[in-house]
Amino acid sequence: MSHVTSMTLIILSIYQASSSTLCIVMLALVNIFSSKGVVRLMQVVSSLKFVAIVFIIILGCVKLFSGQSRFIGASLALGVHFDIVKFVLAMYAAFWAYEGWYVYS
Repeated sequence: MSHVTSMTLIILSIYQASSSTLCIVMLALVNIFSSKGVVRLMQVVSSLKFVAIVFIIILGCVKLFSGQSRFIGASLALGVHFDIVKFVLAMYAAFWAYEGWYVYS
């Protein structure tokens, strides 16, 4: 059984490496042949990321307001307290690490 599992992992890693290589080659070709194409591709990918984040937030709010908040209750029961200063510092660190958080194009 472990032979099947290791073979599956090898096939998955080869597939992942080949798909990553294919994506890099495609992006390089788009960059070589069309600067406007790269800008358009960047706009589409940024828009898709934004839509995905909004979708995750909406689903989280739906779950929260439908009464499925057991994980939040568990964290509050453990004595986790919200501190606005720590939250702001964490957001600042995340934005600094991203370096471009203020540009949406």
